[in-house]
Amino acid sequence: MQTVSDFIEAVGRDKFTAETGYSAQVISRAITDNIMPSGWYVTVRDAVCAPRRISVPEHLFRWADKRKSPSVSASSSETQ
Repeated sequence: MQTVSDFIEAVGRDKFTAETGYSAQVISRAITDNIMPSGWYVTVRDAVCAPRRISVPEHLFRWADKRKSPSVSASSSETQ
């Protein structure tokens, strides 16, 4: 399975930084954590992947767990 480091290094770290506008510090944090914030998805898709005609590695993004959303938690507590 591809890691965040694999993906960014394949693109080129300097190119990834320039094309996304994200700082070296937050990119380093994503590499260390091996997960990119879900808020990066559109930028990575449009600025990095689309021009290269590569698929977006969706498994490398932190997606919200809908089971832990406030609306689900509230409805669960109402039924108890």
